[in-house]
Amino acid sequence: MLKKNHSINEILLIAGGAFFIYLIAPALGIGAGILMSLWMNGKELLSPWAVGVNVTAVIIYVFCYLTSENKVKLKSSITLIIVGIIFLPLQAGTYDYFIAEAPTINVQNNLLNASTEQLSALAYGFIRYVSIGTGVLSILYSVGSIFEKSSS
Repeated sequence: MLKKNHSINEILLIAGGAFFIYLIAPALGIGAGILMSLWMNGKELLSPWAVGVNVTAVIIYVFCYLTSENKVKLKSSITLIIVGIIFLPLQAGTYDYFIAEAPTINVQNNLLNASTEQLSALAYGFIRYVSIGTGVLSILYSVGSIFEKSSS
């Protein structure tokens, strides 16, 4: 099931995937994460809950990666990298606006009259839910392939 010898490329891919899943953990709604915490003025930087949840997410990802077939590894890693590169910086750029402006958005208001901050807050919400969905699907795909392989 687990190979003893891994190539440098494979180790880098595992490390890269683990790093992205560590960052994606907050987007899954289960932890604060170090970068999110820094944007939140470090309030939850050393929160045992946030660190524990993120470390658990990394362990699950690495286990899924090591025990799944090559085509699953490739799809899962590509998905995580796309989420990490595209969505996380966008979340970072709109996070402050989301916290400040989301409560002030009135759905009945005409979006054309909304301020830049309000539109940015809506964008943050959309980006966050897309990244949540993508991250969850990637993990479920990896876990599902392991069960499928073990049952056959």
